[in-house]
Amino acid sequence: MHVQFFQDAEELIKAVPGLTDGYYHKGFALYHLDDYAGAAHSFQQALNLNPGDRVLRQGFWDAVTLLSQHRRDDTPVVGAPTRTKSVAPTLAWLHEQKLAAREQAAREQAEGQKLK
Repeated sequence: MHVQFFQDAEELIKAVPGLTDGYYHKGFALYHLDDYAGAAHSFQQALNLNPGDRVLRQGFWDAVTLLSQHRRDDTPVVGAPTRTKSVAPTLAWLHEQKLAAREQAAREQAEGQKLK
């Protein structure tokens, strides 16, 4: 599922490179594919387009946090934190909030057009 989500995001970025949604969805997919570096990079690209977006900023920091906790090699580091899933619900919640905000904005825009 997340692989298809990633591919759809890539197509959106190619079609409309100035839209943050493509980078956001790419970051979300990469995050859930455990590619935290790629996710952080995608969120950063979106933040370059919209620096004030809190959801993008939180996604970036969630990915960076897990990236710092998750080493690519299997060499244990004494005293290093272990990978935690506690950040994943935060990103999922943020994703739901972003979708709900978009739906609300679309409803308000539709209502505004009906009044004209």
